Amino acid sequence: MNIALLGATGAIGGLFLNIALENGDTVYAYVRNPDKIKVQHDRLHIVKGELTDALAMEDAITNADIVVSTIGPALKGKRNDMSTPIADGHELMLKTMKRLNKRRLITLATPSIRAEGDNKSLLLKIIPSGAKLYLPWAYRDMVKLGEVIKSSDIDWTVIRIMSPNAKSSGSGYGVFTGNGKAKLSVSRENVAKFFYEVASKNLFIGEMPIVFNV
Repeated sequence: MNIALLGATGAIGGLFLNIALENGDTVYAYVRNPDKIKVQHDRLHIVKGELTDALAMEDAITNADIVVSTIGPALKGKRNDMSTPIADGHELMLKTMKRLNKRRLITLATPSIRAEGDNKSLLLKIIPSGAKLYLPWAYRDMVKLGEVIKSSDIDWTVIRIMSPNAKSSGSGYGVFTGNGKAKLSVSRENVAKFFYEVASKNLFIGEMPIVFNV
């Protein structure tokens, strides 16, 4: 695969980058600070840019078969901050993908974005309320992100996580799509592995799975 990767300097994005390179893929890493990329590889191409930079984003996406974003919401912010940088960045990304005739997007989010099957889980009724109360800036960004993605006509998958602080990796990972029970914690390693599984096998199109440690 040729992968445009946003968030490569983050913990999950860095793990995904390593998995992709190990599996023979070419990665176009779209990053704000290239100095944070410590990996050197002939199949790794670094493109410097912000989420607001249309021309740089186009450079990163032009040769990609698939766009992957592992950018998560900010855990620190101001309660009255009404900005939605991740959602706005995805809006620009989707416009760029449409212009370049790119169809496949896999992105990271939280259960603040609601999916139909969430009604079967008490946990998924509680988590968004807590986010709205304690992390309102992040909650607003995620809600708008969901609106932006759901209104698009591309082949999207939203991978949702709740608490990516678990020790690696337990007995692997489970996936909630409305059946069974969603669990709270997941390791970043398992998130990255699940991202790659979804990307390489073209899974969960139009769905919002939650991945968790088992």
